[in-house]
Order: sequence, then structure tokens, then C-alpha cells
Amino acid sequence: MFYKSIHFLLVILFISKLVYSQESNKEINSSGGGKGFFMFGWIKSDLNDLNARLVKSNYPELSKNQFSFGGGGFGKINRIMIGGQGHGFSSNIITKGNYNLKYSGGYGLFDLGYVFFSLSGVDIFSMIGFGGGGILIDIYENKPIRFDEILDNPKRGVQLSSAGFLVNFSFGLDYLINLSDQSNDRGGIALGLRLGYLFSPYMSDWKISEEVDALNGPKPNMNGFYLHFMIGGGGTGRN
Repeated sequence: MFYKSIHFLLVILFISKLVYSQESNKEINSSGGGKGFFMFGWIKSDLNDLNARLVKSNYPELSKNQFSFGGGGFGKINRIMIGGQGHGFSSNIITKGNYNLKYSGGYGLFDLGYVFFSLSGVDIFSMIGFGGGGILIDIYENKPIRFDEILDNPKRGVQLSSAGFLVNFSFGLDYLINLSDQSNDRGGIALGLRLGYLFSPYMSDWKISEEVDALNGPKPNMNGFYLHFMIGGGGTGRN
């Protein structure tokens, strides 16, 4: 599904090494650079429709607050940023009798950004991203079972999935801790924050194991506000 694409994206992003420079917010010379990050944080997902159906079937509600983790990076020429990111997230596990239910997902984005403030290693920017993602609902028995029993009667769990197109809007702040001894170059540890909103204008209907339609399900979506903390490295330099 989307997870293989996300893993490939992260490998490409973290081996990128570019260079750029800024002297002030008012005057930016011809410059280039790049940063790569490990990212972790929080996303508040819109689970209203799903939770209503869970409660109707005597499940407790899923928490809308989920842990998010992933990575990303970008190259930059003057004020223009081009890059990408990939993330996974998961909710709490809820229980009904002998069954557990887990909600999780992942996505990858291509990003375009614009730096509107840059001074002394600090960049503040806005960003828009486009990509795809998917969500999973795993329902499975929560008691130990012998392997042969699973082969004899495999109907002990199910995985529901939905996938779709995503749009991302965010604001970010990066700070580069300079460890370079070169006068025209900066390079070292990069820290950052991103605050944004993930929007899914289209999601497919629910499917069982990505193949069989699950009819009349709650409307799937990946909408939600998020806050990501970032740590990584990068470099800047003036042409």
C-alpha cells in the first residue's frame, strides 16, 4: 500500500545534502541548501463518524489524539523550498470482549514552501503539500491461540482499509545550530516545529484486506490538525 512508498521516500530524503545561505530577511543572495529531519508529534484526527459506529456496536470510542512519527527533508533555492515527507500514526487500542481494535495509518507528501523570514539560522515559512495516504482498522482476538488452530479456522480477525488523496497546509520554524568553521557556510544540527492541517478531499470506500468491499461503512477521512517536532541536520552556503 502506501507504506512501501513512504519508506522509499524517507530513504531518498535523508541522503540529500545541499547548501544555501541568507544574510537577512530583506536581502537574500543567490543561495541554496537543504535539511533532513526525523519528525514526531501529535495529530488530532476527525473520528466522529467512525466513533459513532463503534459505540453503536458496543465498542468504546477511539481517542482522536494520536502519536505521529516520520521524517522529511527539503532543498531550498533562495526563498523557495522543495521537498517531501512521510509519516505514520496510530491510536489507542480499544477492547470489546475477546476482541481488540486498532486504528492506524500513514501518508507521503510532496511539499512546496516559501520562506518569508530568515535571519541568523532561523527560517519561518509556509508550506503546501500534495500526496496520498491510507488508514487501517485491525480487529483481532486478544487471547493466545495455537498456530494450527489459526490454519483450521482463520476467521479470527479482519483488516479494513481506505486510501485517498491528501492536501497539507502548514507553517514551520527551523533553527540551524552552526557547527561549521567556514565563514560563508553553515552546517550542523537542525531543529524545527511544524503546525498544520491535513485534508483528504477524496478517500476510497472501506475494503477488507484491500480487495473486498465493506459496504455501508462510516465515511473515511484523514482530516486533522497536527504539531510536529523535528530534529535532524543540514547545511547552508552562499554562491
